[in-house]
Amino acid sequence: QTRHTWRAELPALAAAGFRSCAPDQRGYSAGARPEGIDSYRTELLVADALAIADSFGAERFHVVGHDWGGALAWFIAAHHAERVYSLSVISRPHAAAFVAAMRDDPDQPHRSRHHPAFQKPEATDNLLADNAAPLRRAMAHGAVPDADIDAYLATLGERDALDAAVNWYRAIGSSQLQPAETPPVSVPTMFV
Repeated sequence: QTRHTWRAELPALAAAGFRSCAPDQRGYSAGARPEGIDSYRTELLVADALAIADSFGAERFHVVGHDWGGALAWFIAAHHAERVYSLSVISRPHAAAFVAAMRDDPDQPHRSRHHPAFQKPEATDNLLADNAAPLRRAMAHGAVPDADIDAYLATLGERDALDAAVNWYRAIGSSQLQPAETPPVSVPTMFV
């Protein structure tokens, strides 16, 4: 996800006295877009986030995430609780809970059907077909605010950026940090 997601929240956090940062995650910025699926393994994404905190001199921090950023936030809090004051996640359950829902809830595989679709080698081509019509449809109808769709397409409409974004899905199986094995989180947590 990109920093654009948090453009309204950052000034409010600053006004409340918080020093905050909303980076483009690995792959979403041309300056941080390594090649290859293995470059998007979860442990590397966690290391990126910790390196950003380190660059701010933050030994401990509050972590907030949405969607994939939320998945990453759960991993950070679960595996590096000593670094995290609190965790807030929007729209993404704990990784082990998500795996359980995929296994036990007959509707969840349908709701998450994009996961296996994005893992396919042809995912990028499929999403960019017809002037990115499938990608636009995925963002329509409230999934992404209408005013933000063009900003997301400016990034994800680029083949390399979209390929990097779907590499997050593709790398799940090769990551050392497996969702089903994610330990419980011990820090104060809010899930929305």
